[in-house]
Amino acid sequence: MSAKKTEVGDVFSNPRTGRRRVVLKEITQFRWWCLLDDGGCVVNYDYQFDNMEYLGKSKASIKDLFEVE
Repeated sequence: MSAKKTEVGDVFSNPRTGRRRVVLKEITQFRWWCLLDDGGCVVNYDYQFDNMEYLGKSKASIKDLFEVE
């Protein structure tokens, strides 16, 4: 997360529920696809991240998720 701007790979935690989410893709300037730690996907708006705890950058690369042997 550079200069308070959400980026792909950022990990957030919802303080009320404890659920974590990682940002997968920017849909528009203010909307993001996020993968939840329980396997679901949601769309988050920029203002929603203001109420979440920023945990850091994900160790995994999004590109690595789709590589096969």
